[in-house]
Amino acid sequence: MSIIAIHQRGAGFSDVLVNHLPYSDQGKINWWLKNKTDLKELYDIPRPEPDGWYVVNFWLFHDGYKEDDGYDRLCFDDIKTKAHCIDKDRVFSVQWSQNQGTELTVHDGYYLYDKNGRLRKFKFEPL
Repeated sequence: MSIIAIHQRGAGFSDVLVNHLPYSDQGKINWWLKNKTDLKELYDIPRPEPDGWYVVNFWLFHDGYKEDDGYDRLCFDDIKTKAHCIDKDRVFSVQWSQNQGTELTVHDGYYLYDKNGRLRKFKFEPL
């Protein structure tokens, strides 16, 4: 797994562009647990709000930066060229809040730690 770039979108939001992450939920979670200290030390990720809240999104970089299509690309204001957007393909996110603690979001749900320190998965409900 390679980190291609990191962008900050306002207070508390960090976007990490990667070439890939482990496929399984457990692989993604293990990768985060193993690398979160390095992300903080090397890239200052996450950058929490004063109350500690933050979100770190991991996006697949695919074909590189593209121009804004005016539709559904994620664009980064810190890039000053026409090609400053990516196709939205979020593969993992980590959020922390005082109410929920750490929330680890994957494609079909999210994980929270229960009162015994075990991770429990909550599946997204179909629309």
